[in-house]
Amino acid sequence: MIFFARQAGSARALTPVIRRLLELGVPRDRICVLGSAHAAQVWRRDGVLSSEVDSFEQALPILDAHRAPTVLITGTSIQADEDGRFWAWAREREVPSLSFVDSWVNYGARFAGFRHLPDEIAVIDASARDALLSIGAPARRLHVVGNPAFDALSRMAEEAHGGLETPSIRSWLWVGEGLSTVDWPGGAPPAELADIDEPGCFQAVLRALSSMEPGARPDELWVAPHPRESPALYDRWLKRAGHCPVTVRVVRGAGRAWAAQAHMVVGMSSMLLVESARMGVPVVSLQLGRETPSPVIADKAGIRIARREEEVQVALLEVAQGGPRASARPPVDDTERFVALIRSMAGHLGEKKRSRWAQERAARVREGWMEQRAKIDKLRSRASRLGGIVARLAGDRAGDILGALGMETPWITSCYSAIDQWLKAAATATPGRSGRRIAVYHLRNRYWAEWSAYCCCRLKILGHEPVLIYSERVVSEHLKSRAVIDPNAHGVWKKLLSSGLFETVNIDPLRDDAPGVSEDDRAALSLSVQMSIAYDEGREFTQDERRQEALLKEHAAYAYASEQLAESLRIDRAIVPSGIVGATYAVMEGFRRRGLDVVTVEAWNLEPRHMSWNLNRPTFHFDYQAWFDAMGEFTAKQEAFVQSFIDFQEDPSSAPDSYWSRYRVVQPAAADDLLPEMLERFLRRDRPVVLLGTNVIGDSATLGREIAFDSQLHWLEQTIEWFRANPQYDLVVRVHPGEVMGPCPMPLMPWLEEHAQDLDNVCLVGPELTVNTYAIGRRVNGGLLYVSNLGSDLVAREVPVIAVGKAPYHGLKIAHEPQSPEAYFEQVAALLEGALPVSDEARRNAFRQIYVLTRLISLPGRPTDGQTTWDRIDSDAEDAFEAFYQALAGDMSREERARRDRAEVEAIQL
Repeated sequence: MIFFARQAGSARALTPVIRRLLELGVPRDRICVLGSAHAAQVWRRDGVLSSEVDSFEQALPILDAHRAPTVLITGTSIQADEDGRFWAWAREREVPSLSFVDSWVNYGARFAGFRHLPDEIAVIDASARDALLSIGAPARRLHVVGNPAFDALSRMAEEAHGGLETPSIRSWLWVGEGLSTVDWPGGAPPAELADIDEPGCFQAVLRALSSMEPGARPDELWVAPHPRESPALYDRWLKRAGHCPVTVRVVRGAGRAWAAQAHMVVGMSSMLLVESARMGVPVVSLQLGRETPSPVIADKAGIRIARREEEVQVALLEVAQGGPRASARPPVDDTERFVALIRSMAGHLGEKKRSRWAQERAARVREGWMEQRAKIDKLRSRASRLGGIVARLAGDRAGDILGALGMETPWITSCYSAIDQWLKAAATATPGRSGRRIAVYHLRNRYWAEWSAYCCCRLKILGHEPVLIYSERVVSEHLKSRAVIDPNAHGVWKKLLSSGLFETVNIDPLRDDAPGVSEDDRAALSLSVQMSIAYDEGREFTQDERRQEALLKEHAAYAYASEQLAESLRIDRAIVPSGIVGATYAVMEGFRRRGLDVVTVEAWNLEPRHMSWNLNRPTFHFDYQAWFDAMGEFTAKQEAFVQSFIDFQEDPSSAPDSYWSRYRVVQPAAADDLLPEMLERFLRRDRPVVLLGTNVIGDSATLGREIAFDSQLHWLEQTIEWFRANPQYDLVVRVHPGEVMGPCPMPLMPWLEEHAQDLDNVCLVGPELTVNTYAIGRRVNGGLLYVSNLGSDLVAREVPVIAVGKAPYHGLKIAHEPQSPEAYFEQVAALLEGALPVSDEARRNAFRQIYVLTRLISLPGRPTDGQTTWDRIDSDAEDAFEAFYQALAGDMSREERARRDRAEVEAIQL
């Protein structure tokens, strides 16, 4: 550990720290104390000085002789450029650095306008911190530790007496500032000191003494010059003042010793005034002509301030007769706080830790790399799209020519060319058995056109009879034919209908024959109608009753048509996209009325080409309890698998060498990365705080999931108002990062800023900020969620959660689930007070839910990356996609899927 200071005040503050470190067991040879000028004198007197140095150049050989320094602790001074060389030396060697601001003035000058900064800055109190913040100091570097020199001030003053006898005479002590002797950079003092007249203040005291009655005067006026001042300076000032009615004696030695013996201490803004007041000595501070008192003196107990000369005599007499006096302050723990800060940087006995600067540099390198990668990826994406269009055009047209000549296309450049291979593979597959008749419903767009074709071919290969059900009107609307490029796969659809490989049925005639909306339809479909409109509009709900009624009639027709098709076509099972989007819930409802099992599917980008599936529910309304039952015992290997996922969430950069290398990275940073300054400052307030995680408005997973509140916005509004009424608690709102990862019809940040703009106990973390949500989770009392999967992630980390909607883990005893706003706010208060712990059952179920999410309901199922690549089908070989389509066809139950998965996980090297 290396200490350096040049000011006496810095040295006096750091001496107790050095002594305490030695008491804690830090070897003496592991502490190097370098002093310059007055600091060297103090440290030599205190017996801790290692070497006196006059400059950085003189200190450099000593610094470099320490091969493995663990931390650099310095004072601060107006020689900021010189001090900055010490901090730069530490930074180059990745040694953490800490500086101490031992006063309340010259903040900007101490850091040269923040051109030079250490890793951390320790300050005396909140006013010093706030002053530094006001001129642009980085909040995350500031630490309030007090002043170690104050801890045992009375004892230090007694020791400083040096054997002097307590005087019998009445004496006042003038404390010099030394400002008139400073060689200021630029030739003039800084603006905050420009209006100080030290000779004028001293002479004002002399004039006040001359005006007093003899009995009110002290017997002697002691003068304690600043270490920079010589006695001759005061001789000149005395001659300029003329006659002085009391004996004036210039004293030397420790200022605290003389202050402890004096009946009063008088000065301007010296730290010795603050120290004297701490020792219980009455103090008068002259702030003549100053609109604002020096921050060194302002608001300090036991100090009487005189701002005009006519107040000087009044103040002196008032204090001499028993006016404002601070009682001697008992020892506090400023030294312990300072030592704790050092230990946080350098360990208990000085073992080296990574410095904040090193972390910042790593973060900057990572951010710069990510920025460059984003630019490269954007250019690469554009080039890839252009190349894909050209390749698709050339490949599709060449394929048409080869097809007309009766030749097979040897390449696959688009779904248009891929479907020929899919149909051929399905047509040449050897049927293993007479399978089920399975209806596959086509939703509306290009994605589902491609997937419907692929799914039917896969089912055919598995030995089943797919029946493709579609709406001709929907196809005409969404798959418009365009010459040459054909981006909407209309050519794919025409090939599919004309293949004759499996039955295709237009649902429109049956829709037209529907009898209208029955009461059963209204009861079963009203919520799905609202969800469908909300999804299309990117909202949480809709109040357009006219549109709802029209869409209810349309959905009732779909349900009727599906029910009729199930009977007339002798359908055994059905596969339907989503269960929320468009009329898919109505189609599912119609099939279920005939007693069919309906599998719902959705694109699932947790891994490339993955899709998710569910049985007799909308896809994202997962039936976790059914999966828990199917899994049976949760093994140690499965638990380790989930823990590896948690580790991946906290540090996505660990993915390249792990199982999770292909998994979607949602968190834009690692949990150990530095937090934004405003968030770090907010979390350091050491108050009860909770994390609120939002969902993306319009996400189909949020629709129709209300419990305690009417909507997510209603919940957010009420929660913010509760924190407005309870300012003793803090709230961090993390807006879902997904808002900037794709289309977001209603970004929440503007809405939140409007509703929380006047609340200092609410911190908003926007979706664009590079913050790992789990870094916040480590530092809060709990989580408040709507339906976010974040709940299981937090509970798995033993952070309790309240969920107000039907989250994916609803009913699994993972989260606390209030049924009303009143119950919710009661639980919020309990959460903030630490009265809602995570149970063993909750954490166990959280691990199981994460496992099901990442392993069992997400499987490879999409034959394309959506850009340039489409997969062939080999009808005679197993592949990664087979398990998904076996589950869809009903060939693989949940229990069978769980058994297979257990064997697969046992073989994974985590």
